[in-house]
Amino acid sequence: MTGRLLIVSTLLFVFVVDAIPFEERNALQSFYTALGGPLWLKKDFWNDTPGTECSWHGIRCDPFNSTVVGIELPANKLIGKISTLRDLRSLQDLNLFGNEMYGSLIGIQHNFALRNVDISNNGLYGNLDFMQWENMVNLVTLK
Repeated sequence: MTGRLLIVSTLLFVFVVDAIPFEERNALQSFYTALGGPLWLKKDFWNDTPGTECSWHGIRCDPFNSTVVGIELPANKLIGKISTLRDLRSLQDLNLFGNEMYGSLIGIQHNFALRNVDISNNGLYGNLDFMQWENMVNLVTLK
């Protein structure tokens, strides 16, 4: 009698969903709401399910999709007061040129990772608190 050995192999697939931290998602959703997101010209995928934030129009993440590093929404009909982006701690590039934002700049003065900021051609006002901007040692461009 010949014996047969049956080897059963099971493959275990582990799906890891790339997702930014909850605080960053919350900050982006507040930003969207505060600036009239439903009326934006381009708003593809905004407020879709968790884990999709890096595919939202105008959002750029690091190579691992683990944190937001850029917001690029020029001339996109953003209307309202800019909300705080403090929880986007890795935000390096912010381009909100040519929208209809108004109010103070306080919402972005605590993002110490920022390198490039273009908020020109909006209705923003207020004094620049140079003590806060002085701590933004990575800042290269401010328009």
